[in-house]
Amino acid sequence: MEGELSSVSVCIPVYNGEAHLRECLVSVAAQDGVGLEVVVCDDRSKDGSPELVESMAREFPQVEWNITRNTANLGMVENWNACLMAAKGEFVKMMGQDDLLETNCLKKQVEALQDNPTANLCVSAANLYSARSARLFPKRRHWSEGWHSGNEIIIDCARRAYNPLGEPVTGLARRESMLARGGYDATLRYWVDVDMWFQLIQNGGCVILREALCGFRIHRGAASFTLQGDSYAEFLEIAKRYAPGSAASRRSLAQRVRAGVDSLARLAIYRIFG
Repeated sequence: MEGELSSVSVCIPVYNGEAHLRECLVSVAAQDGVGLEVVVCDDRSKDGSPELVESMAREFPQVEWNITRNTANLGMVENWNACLMAAKGEFVKMMGQDDLLETNCLKKQVEALQDNPTANLCVSAANLYSARSARLFPKRRHWSEGWHSGNEIIIDCARRAYNPLGEPVTGLARRESMLARGGYDATLRYWVDVDMWFQLIQNGGCVILREALCGFRIHRGAASFTLQGDSYAEFLEIAKRYAPGSAASRRSLAQRVRAGVDSLARLAIYRIFG
């Protein structure tokens, strides 16, 4: 129907997220230009997260809220899947309970996917924030603005042995394509989002936006910090899935060095600003 807004489900899997959750939800509820659904699946939090979410739903009644509290603790990846299965929007953004959306993030990413119908994923740059909500600096994407071949991106990521695409909050994807691939792979711990994105783009394209449309918070409780030790070995396995037989999918000294430098750099940033 002409004039009807495209629907977006922002999925926020929650577990003991009270410290930064309100700021996250306010940034989502403030989005304009899309039909917005906020999906929250609380994984049996032991803090005040469930009550905070309910209070936010009352504070922002103009937003469609889809709130669930799991009957048992599912763990990180299965809770992501619970959010995805509950979503009803045409497009889905999965984001952490401490992440932020900048002004018009959803509108701009939806427009990018509408302008590029062969792309299942749009990824933006991100601003890095400290644990105390100070904006630090933008994290740009490695590629130029616009549409890129998915296979080229996969090979480039595998060659570099790290994830230049960015954190989960940077992406917006088509929900039907995510569901067609069975959701997130619960056998993975660290590169869960990258595995999904590679599935989405391997036979199509990805749209890169170089504007920082979201915020990723650096603190020592984040999964990106606590799971650092799993990073390299798991990335190699994913590279073998999507770039089989290529030099990028084989273990090499150069890959080890690149992955090690990236991991050390991330740890240093988390310790300084987290």
